[in-house]
Amino acid sequence: MRPRFSDNKLEPIHDKVLSEERLSFDDGKTLYESPDLIGVGYLANIVRERKNENTAYFNINQHIDYTNVCILHARCHFCAFARKDIETEGAWELSVDDFLEKAMYSIEQGCTEIHSVGGHHPNLPFDYYLRLLR
Repeated sequence: MRPRFSDNKLEPIHDKVLSEERLSFDDGKTLYESPDLIGVGYLANIVRERKNENTAYFNINQHIDYTNVCILHARCHFCAFARKDIETEGAWELSVDDFLEKAMYSIEQGCTEIHSVGGHHPNLPFDYYLRLLR
């Protein structure tokens, strides 16, 4: 039985997926722009099951924010907590040691991936970021 997609643009992609044809860039764009999230997920699951049978893989991810100070605070709408500078009320930054302590605690709790996120701090030296990664 053929599935019914709420977005008809998924039909030709469904045919390609079933015939194991490589998807084009335009196919990827269609999938990205499709409002039919269930349909896109259905297509992705066909490929996932073909490649991995009924096995799913996941990781345990921990986001650690190293600062909320960001030079883009007034123009960027990505986060809702950025502060102009370290003197602004509610602003904070983690020392490298504090960041590593949080990372080690997360790993001890079973975390398999650390995601380092934070603002574009105008005063943190490049070496700070290198030390976070070492």
